[in-house]
Amino acid sequence: AEAGWLGIAMPERFGGAGLGITEASIMMQAIAESGAGMSGASAVHINIFGLEPLILFGTEEQQQRSIPSIAAGTDKACFAVTEPNVGLNTTQLKVRAERKDGGYLVNGEKIWISTAQVANKMLLLARTTPLDQIKRKTDGLSLFYTDFDRSKIETRLIHKMGRHAVDSNMLFIECSLQPKPLGLAALPSRRPPNMPRSASSSIAPSARTRASSIRWPNAGHNWRRRT
Repeated sequence: AEAGWLGIAMPERFGGAGLGITEASIMMQAIAESGAGMSGASAVHINIFGLEPLILFGTEEQQQRSIPSIAAGTDKACFAVTEPNVGLNTTQLKVRAERKDGGYLVNGEKIWISTAQVANKMLLLARTTPLDQIKRKTDGLSLFYTDFDRSKIETRLIHKMGRHAVDSNMLFIECSLQPKPLGLAALPSRRPPNMPRSASSSIAPSARTRASSIRWPNAGHNWRRRT
């Protein structure tokens, strides 16, 4: 956070570097190639890439109260997407967020959720319209950004054989999300016109770019755009 790594892809007005996903990917490659491997990269990647939906789709007010604390490292987020018996078939997610008393009541289970042991914030993908009421399989899903309330979210550590730099967890959720400051940010699912369809350029930079990425951390840890 002090070196500006967490905010590399976040807008400068929120304390970030104002760069993009390509530059963030180069930085992550530098972390991995330093000897840390994917364990080292995945230890920080959720707080670098995780809030990108909020940057792309969120309102100015939502961004103001959510992004600066992530860039500064004072907040840590987890991304609750995958569920038991669903895997990568995201359109079949079953965790429900139902409107109630001016907010949403959330019930369900998530699995293989990284960094939930240390997170105080959560990006949650939940179903707001039942599967039997949607016209397209991508309809009916909403993304929430909310406090990680451990009094209402049971977290169970999953013991595994590798990647111990990042904890993996099962979540049992039964909580109410209220649309108030630091409570709820429901985001649309439509892709903005300036969002690239493919990230292939982000994960396969040229040899010259890769070499530059290794030198940058030693150059004063300055990841801001150079002119």
